[in-house]
Amino acid sequence: MFTTIQIQANERALMFQSGKLIKLLTAGKYSFFDPQKEISIEKHSLETPYFESKYIKTLLKEYPQIVEQYFTVVDIQDGEVAIVYINGKILTMLSPGQTKLFWKELEDITVEKINLATDYEISAQKLNLLNRYHKTSQSYFVTHQVNAGCTGVLSVDGRIERLLEPGIYAFWLYGHNIVVNIYDLRLTEIEVTGQEILTKDRVSIRVNLSCYYQITDILLLTSQLADFRTYLYKQLQFTLRQNVESQTLDELLASKDKLDGQILETMQAIFANMGLEIQRIGIKDIILPGEMRTIFNQVVQAEKAAQANLIKRREETAATRSLLNTARLMEDNPVLLRLKELETLENIVQKVNNLSVNDGVEGLLHLWKLDNRQSDQ
Repeated sequence: MFTTIQIQANERALMFQSGKLIKLLTAGKYSFFDPQKEISIEKHSLETPYFESKYIKTLLKEYPQIVEQYFTVVDIQDGEVAIVYINGKILTMLSPGQTKLFWKELEDITVEKINLATDYEISAQKLNLLNRYHKTSQSYFVTHQVNAGCTGVLSVDGRIERLLEPGIYAFWLYGHNIVVNIYDLRLTEIEVTGQEILTKDRVSIRVNLSCYYQITDILLLTSQLADFRTYLYKQLQFTLRQNVESQTLDELLASKDKLDGQILETMQAIFANMGLEIQRIGIKDIILPGEMRTIFNQVVQAEKAAQANLIKRREETAATRSLLNTARLMEDNPVLLRLKELETLENIVQKVNNLSVNDGVEGLLHLWKLDNRQSDQ
């Protein structure tokens, strides 16, 4: 017949009869005559600062007196976000269009509403508080870090607002389309690899190229090119192909530095008024296909062999000319001939173990001459 309900000191309860909200019960013990078992209770803990129930809209619409007595209403309009503080510390955050009820029994609730139309950026001090006291707040904003040597371009609703110096920046996710593009202002390398190109003499080669560039005016560059790296890469491809196709393989191999200079000059002219400085370009590799590499190696070997034979013939000619000159000198000079004979005799004597000389040097020379005549016969 009677229904008894106990509400603790840290609780509040909604009482319903036949599914209809009757009242809000504070702490205490209640007894109700309920023969038909029509009374039901929905308890809520004050440990949870905000009121969570499927009956919030019903309370706001049909029971404004209960809401005014027990709750603090925080209603966030479109174009706003809110930070809710309890006793000076961040409790929660509310996104545009949200409505929350907070128990009035809480000691001190304050609400900071932020107009997204003008305050779309979060200050460094507030960002530090949000990260420190309310980790889930990161679902309400986005952060961007600009590293040293880089710059950021901030665009709001498709319009460039300003440049961002190195640091950490945060922006609310609501109200505006905010984009931050980060660019490296330091000397940067871009590589063009594996370019298959036909030379002027119809030889297929593969070329790898490196280019070093530096951004000098990012606003000018981004105002002219949506994706400058893609444009730079394509221009390097076109310029490389154009210069390689106009030269033979021998010309390329003989003057690679000249090719580097030609490509650099062309690229510098293309980007002269775009806020991008091309500082250096170099051909890293000129790679021949397998069969062509074998043929090229054979040509090099043949050239080196021909050079070696030429040097050998030059040396032989020089030696013959020297012998001829010596013979002419000895023909006109008996003393020189005599010295040559003695030099030859000395060489022969060094190879003989035992030697008997009867007629002196003349006899020995006579024997040597006779021996030479017999050998000739």
